[in-house]
Amino acid sequence: MSEISKARSKLSAVGMLLKKKKFLSALISIHEALTIYLKTPLLKHEKKDFINKLEECLYLLKIDKDFIQQYPISLEYKPGHERELWSLLQQAILEFQTSAVDEAKRQMEELERLKHRELEKGRGLLKDKKYKEADEVFKNLIHTFKEDTDLKISISDIYMEEGMVEQALQYLKHAYTDDPSAIHVYNKLGIALRRAGKLELAEKTFKEAISRSPDDEYLLFNLGRVYIDMKEWEKAARVAKQALEINPSFKEAKKMLHYAESRLKR
Repeated sequence: MSEISKARSKLSAVGMLLKKKKFLSALISIHEALTIYLKTPLLKHEKKDFINKLEECLYLLKIDKDFIQQYPISLEYKPGHERELWSLLQQAILEFQTSAVDEAKRQMEELERLKHRELEKGRGLLKDKKYKEADEVFKNLIHTFKEDTDLKISISDIYMEEGMVEQALQYLKHAYTDDPSAIHVYNKLGIALRRAGKLELAEKTFKEAISRSPDDEYLLFNLGRVYIDMKEWEKAARVAKQALEINPSFKEAKKMLHYAESRLKR
């Protein structure tokens, strides 16, 4: 395909892009076509054909009410002043891009506010022992933010605050499914399993986390707490020592080691 054919193709796409409300893409297509036109030596009839198509595209922009609402400045053009139009298009593209970023930021902030409001609403319902209503609020949140792993962890934390370990565990399992590589999910999942009395599963979870992050002293310490609950004193002492090798000033690990060794001497 010749360069001028590429330019014509880009102009031909403008009408469909405008119908789809893809205004930025339409502007970029015109700008790219004009860039090719300015760089490419053309025959007289090729120039005339290009200018006709260009004017058609600019007319479509001029009569598109939605485009005008977003960009009320007219893209004035006279044949022979293609470089001036090129600059106007470049400015319009930059403004659209800035506007798109600002709008995306605004939407993100609004979604975060919605998320926070609904989390607090669910928390309040749990405190009032309205468990079904709280569950409905949280399920609707998850439906709205399907890919938000941290949201599932936040809901789990709220259930944990109320001592509802089984419910917390369910949300952590969902978070784990979303992101099996996230160490903090493993950690919270292991803690919830231990609190639920599912010690063997908790042990397995922490071991898997440690295999992925062997230098995390807190994972080792939490595994040690599982062994304390299992009354596996030797194993508890071993992982406490490992945690202290990583962080010698880890006071809780020192206490665990001392307690496990004292139990071993009995």
